[in-house]
Amino acid sequence: MQLLLCQPDPHKASRAEKAEKEILGKVKASLTDKDLTGLVRATQELRLKQATPDPPEAMRSVPSLSLQDIPREPTTVPKEVGYINGVKVLQHDLFTNDVLYTDIVFDMSSLKQELLPLVPLFCINNGSSSCSTSMTIMLAFRIANHENKRHSFFGSSSLGSKKNWWNINCANDTEHGRSLLPHNCSREAMARRAEDLFDLINHLLQEVQFTDHRRLKQLVSNAIVEYQQSVEGQNIVAVRMEAKLNVFGWICEQFIGISNLEFLQALEKKVDQDWEKISSSLEEIRKSLFTRKRCIINMTAEGKNLTKSEQFVGKFLDLLPGNSPCATTTWNARLPCVNEAIIIPTRLELKSFSAWFLSVNHVGKSVNIHNTGYRVNGRTYVISTFLAGARTWLPDRTLISGAVCASYRFDNYSGACSFLRSGDTNLLKTLDRYDNTGDFLRRLEMDNDTLKKVIIQTLKHDSCKYPDPRAKGYNSLMQYLTGATEEERKRRHEEILSTSLKDFKEFADAFDAVKDKGWLLRWEHQKMFMRH
Repeated sequence: MQLLLCQPDPHKASRAEKAEKEILGKVKASLTDKDLTGLVRATQELRLKQATPDPPEAMRSVPSLSLQDIPREPTTVPKEVGYINGVKVLQHDLFTNDVLYTDIVFDMSSLKQELLPLVPLFCINNGSSSCSTSMTIMLAFRIANHENKRHSFFGSSSLGSKKNWWNINCANDTEHGRSLLPHNCSREAMARRAEDLFDLINHLLQEVQFTDHRRLKQLVSNAIVEYQQSVEGQNIVAVRMEAKLNVFGWICEQFIGISNLEFLQALEKKVDQDWEKISSSLEEIRKSLFTRKRCIINMTAEGKNLTKSEQFVGKFLDLLPGNSPCATTTWNARLPCVNEAIIIPTRLELKSFSAWFLSVNHVGKSVNIHNTGYRVNGRTYVISTFLAGARTWLPDRTLISGAVCASYRFDNYSGACSFLRSGDTNLLKTLDRYDNTGDFLRRLEMDNDTLKKVIIQTLKHDSCKYPDPRAKGYNSLMQYLTGATEEERKRRHEEILSTSLKDFKEFADAFDAVKDKGWLLRWEHQKMFMRH
């Protein structure tokens, strides 16, 4: 047996930078003054071309849809709400080619606030730890035989929802799933294996044990490494800024933000001494979550397969505890509303982080639009799409001034409005762009053709998208959990279609809050920070 040990070279980046400077120095030395002047002129011409929009006649020559091609009502999904053994069940009769898609959600409101940071580890542990009736390898074998996919997922619903949900699901709504936390778990099987599917889900929920100290310690270490290797700076900045604005942002920060990494690192140090307490906390999470009273089941399949599956759903529900031993609680946590600068250690101190993440800084500013008195409606989606577009205010201006990428995000449920930029070399200019977005919207001039394209782009990501049956059933569930009725969806669809330039200018007042009430967060590599 041969063992190959790979170690990172801490000096590779500095050698590459030095070699690049030598090459550029030689090239510059070979150029005449006339050549250098020509390069400067060519660069200026390129920047001017980048900043100049295409002429209207050129844009009109590109084939495109018109608003008359867009359905006047949003797409609908058949939904029947019933009860099995006292538990609410949503059924969607759609053609799925004999595949049964199942979503199971549990109300999280009885979970203590101090246990929330443990939920991600709880999800991982539930799918990989040893069980009372089979070893981990046998569990993996059963999953591979009965399901197409398996992930673990946790989620919480934001503004507009009456409850907070833990979800075992088959899809993730990345565009409008703001009420969800981005850790997915799929549950799907051929309809003929429905009994095996629900038996397996019950096995994962109730028979996985939290007594394997060594295994849990390994999972904690693996989670830390995975976090450091897969972290995305813009997402981390966005999550942390929203954690200052509302409780659901704070929960997301505990699940996938810097707070999650800090929690895991602290847990790794005390997992040996506090093992019994940690094991007890994981068991308390299970008892708090998995009960019939706090459960909703969502199924998508052909009608005949839905009917056949009901008996297996009933058997599954009979095995769940009737009620949670914990009382309903309220989460009121937020991060302090202060500006922050987060400095990343050097490569020598933290070798696990990717070179991209270390070498690029991230700057964001966020504000809660709901606090300005602005009422979010369908037209807000169009304005957000416009600001997030590749040829509008933020990306164009910031990219030309030196950023790697820039973006704008808006959460219609929580009201969190975030400006984000990576690779910032002009911090003050970036902040000036953020703060003056309101003035930009007031001065904005837009022809009907451009407005039409923005509206169509918005509808593409909203009510006119054509998802597969799994996503249709899942999106219908999310609409149910967030309280979005068909009447509200129709009204939003009509508001999107009727958006005018006047709506952009009215939204400008809300954006003035970015300058006065926004919170700034800067994430930067230590060496880069010391240069400023």
